Amino acid sequence: ISDSDNEKYLPAVAYNGDRQEFLVVWHNLSGTGVRDISAARLDRFGKVISTFTVSSGAYSRAQPAVTYDAVRDRYLVVFIYDYFGDGSDWDLYGRLIPWSGPDAALSEFPIWTTGDSQWNPKVVYSDGDDIFMVVWNNEVPAANATISGRAIFPQGTPDLAWTVAGDATYNYVNPDLAYNPFINKYLVAYERNGVDIATRLFSAANVYEGSQVMVGDICGRGCCT
Repeated sequence: ISDSDNEKYLPAVAYNGDRQEFLVVWHNLSGTGVRDISAARLDRFGKVISTFTVSSGAYSRAQPAVTYDAVRDRYLVVFIYDYFGDGSDWDLYGRLIPWSGPDAALSEFPIWTTGDSQWNPKVVYSDGDDIFMVVWNNEVPAANATISGRAIFPQGTPDLAWTVAGDATYNYVNPDLAYNPFINKYLVAYERNGVDIATRLFSAANVYEGSQVMVGDICGRGCCT
């Protein structure tokens, strides 16, 4: 997909059923230590159609995720951005990408820019709600990591935001997300303290279906081996 002279990490992929294409995104690490977000369009057989840059600049971008909006025939790529360039504050950004490649009129936009750092974003598009849903984990110095979620309107405007999982006892990290169109709800899964896996089911209105579920509880010990 890419044989440029740099190091490449953390690929993510989305499928465009309307055009029977894939979009693969990843971040590059250059010799200067600055990361950028790149992408490649592939046909249904996996052949590269085109490549392009999603986001680059003087400071690093990393950890991309991507989903496809079938209503508008375009993608949302989300990624983290080293706001000060020194690794002290990674913020969450996104960019809408038309099916054929970047449009200068659709520039990157902030999703979450608090003073703590955002990591490991994941994103899905919901045709039932006609929104994008993003989840990620926040890392705050001297505090436990939490999982947050935020709805993004199709035009690239952030909407509701909330905490999916967080308390004073556990660290919650590495979320992933899926959308169920039959019940119009989302399931987010994440690590708790690096040893357990938990899930929560919720709607776009920030309504949870009961408490978090410990996946390991099926064996009666909280963590199966």
